[in-house]
Amino acid sequence: MITLYNVVSSDGFIAAPNGSEDFIPDEQWDRFLKLLPDYDAVIYGRKTYEAVQKYDAAALEAFEKTPITKLVVSTQADFKPKAGYTKISSPQEALEYGKNMLLSSGGSLNEAFVAAGLVDKLLQVRLPISIDAGIRALSPETKLRLESEQPLENGAALREFSIIR
Repeated sequence: MITLYNVVSSDGFIAAPNGSEDFIPDEQWDRFLKLLPDYDAVIYGRKTYEAVQKYDAAALEAFEKTPITKLVVSTQADFKPKAGYTKISSPQEALEYGKNMLLSSGGSLNEAFVAAGLVDKLLQVRLPISIDAGIRALSPETKLRLESEQPLENGAALREFSIIR
């Protein structure tokens, strides 16, 4: 089972048009880290990996100390993640690394996993902030069914969706 996890603005964006996630409060990183022990592996795309590598040292160290398999999907032949990360080339290849995985990436890779039929559910933290334009977690054509919604601090909500195939 692969669970897609993203933090989104109230208008449904995971990043600004330039890829910036500055609207996402630091407390959401802690929430993400607390999820990891429930999974065999975490999956990022190359761009998300590169963004995470720019986090402050304490935040990055907390993630890298987590005893979970860290996968980075990239088709670039010259891309080599640092020690502790494993490069894979396709969504299907991720299946070799566990049965219960967490995908947290950008819209293109999210869509590739959904299109391959590999995502079972979506966990989404919805923030009470509108950014008006940006990058979506999934295309609007992706069919979702809201299964639950739980209020969080500061007006945010944790929503769980199933993917309708």
